Amino acid sequence: MVSYMKYWNNFKNILTICLEPWPVVILVFLAILYLWLSHHYLFSINVYYWISVSIISSYIFYLVVIKIKEVKDKQNINPVVIMWINRFVNKYNEAKNKINEGKDEISKDPQSKTAPLYYSNQQRANWFEYLSYIQKELDVRLKQLMQLLHFLESKLVKEIVNLQDDPYFRYIVTKEFPIEFWLKLFNDLEIKTTKLKKFL
Repeated sequence: MVSYMKYWNNFKNILTICLEPWPVVILVFLAILYLWLSHHYLFSINVYYWISVSIISSYIFYLVVIKIKEVKDKQNINPVVIMWINRFVNKYNEAKNKINEGKDEISKDPQSKTAPLYYSNQQRANWFEYLSYIQKELDVRLKQLMQLLHFLESKLVKEIVNLQDDPYFRYIVTKEFPIEFWLKLFNDLEIKTTKLKKFL
């Protein structure tokens, strides 16, 4: 049953490719041109025949060598894209929940070592260090998606590029700015993260 479904999906993909608008338009044009030439005898039908063969051969080459490979590449890459979107969204939501849970500690002293991040010596990080860690983790996930832009639809590319250009990723978290500044940048990222989640 699985093998039949595989063949059926492959057939549907090929049919979808073959029925793209521009090749159908060209073939219809060739049919109309053939009828018109056969009626008016403006030049040899043999000339028309070889022109048609040339065009159809070019289309078959495009179909087999370029388009089918492109479709298969997208099918193979989709699970990877979904995985990295999931990792980005989940990491953001996880950090948001932990920040909300620790808002009392943050408001009292953001440099207190009460953040939910532990170093190898089991010492906890402060909230500036935690926000820096989250920024790096999200940036890693975003860069993985950026490497796949060539395979993605334009709407998803737009959302990923918008995320990459967000002020949150332009600055390195430091203590030179108050914690409220970094929290605002982090919270403002939620709208774009929600848009990215819609592609799951």
